Amino acid sequence: MSLQLVLASLFPPENELIWEKHLKWQPVPFTYWPIEKDHVLGEAYENCPRYLKLYYDYMETLDRRNLYGNYSDVAQYLERHAGINATTREMAEIYFTLRVELENGLELPDWTRQVYPQVLYQLAHLEYHVATATSEMKRLSSGFLLNKIITDTKLKMQNLLPQNRKMFLYSGHEYNIVFLMKLLGIYYSHIPPYGAYILVEIHNVKGVRSVRIFYQDYTMGKPKRMRLPKCQRFCRFERLVKLYQKYLPESEEECERVEE
Repeated sequence: MSLQLVLASLFPPENELIWEKHLKWQPVPFTYWPIEKDHVLGEAYENCPRYLKLYYDYMETLDRRNLYGNYSDVAQYLERHAGINATTREMAEIYFTLRVELENGLELPDWTRQVYPQVLYQLAHLEYHVATATSEMKRLSSGFLLNKIITDTKLKMQNLLPQNRKMFLYSGHEYNIVFLMKLLGIYYSHIPPYGAYILVEIHNVKGVRSVRIFYQDYTMGKPKRMRLPKCQRFCRFERLVKLYQKYLPESEEECERVEE
């Protein structure tokens, strides 16, 4: 639905393509992959066995270090009232579920007052850190997306794309934004609002191909320019590739190497 809204605004019908004068809309094709095959935008938790093992291994270290125990009372409370196995992931999902219900005019159960919004917001934010806790987890959760962006950019620079190709547009979830920002080292403490987006631009600056990144979270009128660590205002494309090379998966087979 979000993608269709964006496409409707980008490609309004004109002239003979206007089929309803009160509805400036036309069908625009798009493609998608089933989540079990989509390593670019799909959630690694669902389709990458290697990532899932790393995730639970890290959760065990949290238990041993008693960090997760800080929320043990909340976990027990949610298990009792929501009937879930209250991991940080499950508690984060409860936060988003309650937020959507409230935004759609539904009345929340009385038991939620003790944990929503603040406590569950903190837990949802904690889950972002758990989900990208190590370099390899970043690599498997968002490296495929960054690799796709880099590959498409190279094709554009080499004139191997159709001449009229101006943009690649991806529609995903808030975790896609967070995981990419955390991989790039530009994340700050927040949960992306609906409609948030990242812009990755390629520029020719005096013969040098360079990248600029913007982020729109609607706290300001215009998208914010995000400065990559160890980069100038414009980040040379070759430098960007070098800086993040360790996060670029060589193939989807990395997800199947569970026993390493």
